[in-house]
Amino acid sequence: MVRVRACEVLINCPRYVHKMELVERARFVPKADVQTPIADWKQDMVERGAGDLLRADAPTRNSD
Repeated sequence: MVRVRACEVLINCPRYVHKMELVERARFVPKADVQTPIADWKQDMVERGAGDLLRADAPTRNSD
């Protein structure tokens, strides 16, 4: 999760603001009764020594 606080908001012409729609859910979205795959970037962080930046309960291949 990323928390953002807007300091300034600029009004933009809606011509270039595209409508968004969900095309498909990522395979990393948890589902009931299905093992959620672990994102490669999480394991990469662990291997590079930055695993302490992940939440303590974040699953990685080394912690399972």
